[in-house]
This record gives sequence, structure tokens and C-alpha cells, in this order.
Amino acid sequence: RGRLLDVGSGRGRFLAAAKRAGWEAVGIEFEPGLAAMSRDRYGVEVVVGDAVTAPVEGPFDVVTLWHVLEHLPDPAEALARARGLLAPGGTLVVSVPNNDSWQARVGGDDWLHLDIPRHLYHFTPGSLTQLVVRAGLRVEQIGYLYPEMEVLGVLQTSLNKLGLDPDLLYRFAKRDRTAGLGPDVLLSLFLAAALTPIALTAAVVAPLLRSGASMQLSATRPSL
Repeated sequence: RGRLLDVGSGRGRFLAAAKRAGWEAVGIEFEPGLAAMSRDRYGVEVVVGDAVTAPVEGPFDVVTLWHVLEHLPDPAEALARARGLLAPGGTLVVSVPNNDSWQARVGGDDWLHLDIPRHLYHFTPGSLTQLVVRAGLRVEQIGYLYPEMEVLGVLQTSLNKLGLDPDLLYRFAKRDRTAGLGPDVLLSLFLAAALTPIALTAAVVAPLLRSGASMQLSATRPSL
């Protein structure tokens, strides 16, 4: 147990889970509406601001960035701030899409997790490691198990490759107003059902081959 900071806390579900597990959990969220939603729904503490300048006080035992770093204009500066907020011996966890994954290579411009222009940067295990080390942190491990990213990526990237409206099924699942229920969505659902066995197999095999669509890096701030 200890203090945990979740950068880019979104709707607050991870903060709520950390709080239930006994952590003193604090979030940083850029969108005021999402911050208010998190407070109202889960009773968690969320500071409105960006990853670099949000007014939070360390030290924290853990700092997490769940699919946030790729959205930031200056990832190096964000990691430097995270290091400054960590207690000596504290842990940083960063999760980002893996641009060296088989999904990224096969999908190319149709890869769901490319997500341009919302994603400003894309990382390989090597480039992410280098960035974290330059921030003064010691990399402990990189994991590739993230079933949701794997399954969604296979299904939607395949549909994109087939020439359907880009990311239509994903947008429909997210209740995007631009993707209402219609013939194209129904066709996407039918094709996705047929592709699901392949997607589930990929969710198991890709991480074992260290080629998952998402990578989760953990690092520590040296005690000295």
C-alpha cells in the first residue's frame, strides 16, 4: 500500500480499483468533465491539468500512464515530471501501443492503434526504453499481455483492410454518434464474429512472442 498517481485518469475506473485495493490514489485528467465524472461516480481525487504542470505533490510510490504517453506533445518532459514525483525506489508503469508488433506491421496505415491524429507519437520497445532511461529511471521489465488491445486490434484492423468505413465497429462500440446502427455496422459485426477465433488466438500467441499490440513497461527510480 502507498500513494499512487494515475496520469490521464479518464473516467476514473483504474483510480477506483486502486482505492478499493487500499491505495491512496490521485489522478491527473486534462478534461474537466471526465475529472468531475470520476469524482462524482467513484469519490476519487482528481486534479485537472496536464501531465507536466498539474498541481500535485509527491512523493508517490507508483505513477501510472495507461495509454497516455502517445497523446502527449512532449513525452520526455512528462516522464521527467513522473520521475520527480516518484519516491526513491518508486515504480513507474507506462503502457503504449507497440509499433514493433506484428499487428502494426501487417496493419500498416489501417492499424487500429495507429490512431492518427490523436496519437502524436508511436513507440517500439527500444525507443520507449531509451526514453525512460534518459528520464533517469531503471527499466525493470516489458510485458506484452493486453487481451483487449489485441482482440480489438485484430478485428478492427482486419475490417479496415477489407475497405469498410475506418474504425467503424470500434466507434460503434464506443457509442460514437458518427457510427449508428446501420447496414455497415451489421456487416462489421457479422465479419467480426467470423474473425473472433483468430483474434482470440492472437491475444494468446502475440504476447508469448513478445509482439503484442500493447506493451507495458515498468521502471524504478534509483534509491541513490
